[in-house]
Parts: sequence; structure tokens; C-alpha cells
Amino acid sequence: MGIVEAADASGVWTKHAITGCKNFYPMDKILAICEEQVVSDPKIIEKYKEARKEVDAKAEKPAPTASPFIDYEMMAKLSRQSKDLSQKPGAS
Repeated sequence: MGIVEAADASGVWTKHAITGCKNFYPMDKILAICEEQVVSDPKIIEKYKEARKEVDAKAEKPAPTASPFIDYEMMAKLSRQSKDLSQKPGAS
């Protein structure tokens, strides 16, 4: 996050607004650049809250705890195996 100082075909240089630290992001690693604004207008805030309620009402329900795509027993065995291996002498 930061203020864009320079951008070209190779990437983007940003500067943190508070610390002044600079970062370089190579163009081939950038997915998106978004702008952020502070909103203090009560009318806009109220519109946002109303829109948020609509979005929350349409939100997808979480997946059930039992899933045909996850083998919970196997995951537990792998976890125990990992723990056992990490407790052996010489394990890092």
C-alpha cells in the first residue's frame, strides 16, 4: 500500500504515506491497482450501509462441515504424522 510515485512497463514504485518507505512491484506480479478514499459525507455513508445490507442478504451460505471433497480422517492422520516427525531427534 502506498502512494504511487512512478509507473512504467517494468513496474510501479510506491511510497508509504506515513513511514516514507518505498516499494517496487514488478508489472508481471500486479493483479490490480485500486484507489482508496476517505468518505465523511453522511449521505454517502448511509447509501453504503444500505447497499451492504443488500449484499449481506444475498451472501452465500457457508459450506457444510461435512464435505465429500475433504477426507477429514486422512487430514487428522497427516497432522499426527507431521507432529510425530517434528518430535523425533534431529528433526527441524
